[in-house]
Amino acid sequence: MKAFKSVSDESLDYMIEKDNFDAEKLTKRKKIEILSKEATSMGIDLVISQMKVATLNSIASQEPDVQARLEKKSRTKATLSKYLRELIVDNPKGFFENASVETLEHFLDVIGVEAESKKREELADQVIELVKWNGVQAYFSRFDVSFLKGLMEELNLDCTTDSTQKIATAIADMTDAESTPMDNTITFSKKKLPIAQGVTYQDIYQHYYVEELVAYCEEEGLVKSGNKKELIHRILEHLENDGVTNENAKPKNKAKKSDSKPEKSKAKTAEEPEKKEKSEKSKVAKSKSKTVDEPEKETSEKSNKVTEEKTEKSKSKGVEEKSTKAATAEVPKKTKKSTPVVEEESMEVEDQS
Repeated sequence: MKAFKSVSDESLDYMIEKDNFDAEKLTKRKKIEILSKEATSMGIDLVISQMKVATLNSIASQEPDVQARLEKKSRTKATLSKYLRELIVDNPKGFFENASVETLEHFLDVIGVEAESKKREELADQVIELVKWNGVQAYFSRFDVSFLKGLMEELNLDCTTDSTQKIATAIADMTDAESTPMDNTITFSKKKLPIAQGVTYQDIYQHYYVEELVAYCEEEGLVKSGNKKELIHRILEHLENDGVTNENAKPKNKAKKSDSKPEKSKAKTAEEPEKKEKSEKSKVAKSKSKTVDEPEKETSEKSNKVTEEKTEKSKSKGVEEKSTKAATAEVPKKTKKSTPVVEEESMEVEDQS
């Protein structure tokens, strides 16, 4: 990393202390080694963070150590990224030199660069240089414009821009700020994004201090120990699992469980008025139907009574008619029988005389 070797000791100490190292206890060589490793690690993180789950699974399938760690784990993007990153960061050069052509091509695809050769050794060298280059520009993007312009002067490079990204890329390329192409850079948000699903490693690394990350972990019930990189990976894994904590999580207070009970009771109390309203409405509807049915029943009962009265009247009339006919029929019979009796009596009177 030529940029770290070419800056002043004062600038070197400033960058070391920003990473929470004690500059007074380290030699210049050790400082350069630490910063170079930090930049390379950031480059690896940036590339891996942009890989899809299928790509990560493809790379992990060729690594026995990663496969052994994944036996009892779910193959989420966060878990795969974490294990691959730890494997590569431990020995970047050794990993890429022994990687398959397929794995090397995966890295080139994510960076957005075409392969310069079909030979595995040459591809490995190309990937290593690109990962380091992306890491250096990401590392310098953390600093403000005034500090970066001071570095450009120390490196004897021209700088006519106030763009942090352009100056960082110029330092990575060791060229003037205006002449650097921006096509192959891995970008991040210029604004401080909230820690939520969709935020990237670089977004958190650039805009959040360690204290803020520790506070977030404490709030979410995550383990809050470790350096900045470990905290970021822990948070990203937490977000990848939809906010469900894993082995990194601490047990939450029991008091929080009791908070759910009032919510349930509130939900029940909110449902009770609705149920009452529905029951009242059904009662009103039933009463209305009854009131509508009652007049119909009354009219039907009245009509039945009228018909019954008519039938009774008709029956009584028929009986009366029969009785009158019978009476009229009997009267003539009696008169016919009585007349002969009178005649006989009169004849007897005449004979006596």
